[in-house]
Amino acid sequence: MTQNYKPASYPSEFRLPMVKLVAFGKCPKQLSKEFGCHYTSIQSWCRAASVPYGSNQVIAPASVLRGVSLNSNE
Repeated sequence: MTQNYKPASYPSEFRLPMVKLVAFGKCPKQLSKEFGCHYTSIQSWCRAASVPYGSNQVIAPASVLRGVSLNSNE
């Protein structure tokens, strides 16, 4: 018998600060340890907001983050 797996749903009030922190240079893996969510979740939120992440990450200016919107279904 298979079990249905439903990933945790995080509110946008939680996701948006994570995306902003990544945009300003924080590592998704470090944030995941600090805030208790999986780093791949943070990466997918960043992809949805077109915010780069990873070792060759470019730090985004604040003007880039104005109007960043995260769909609540992500």
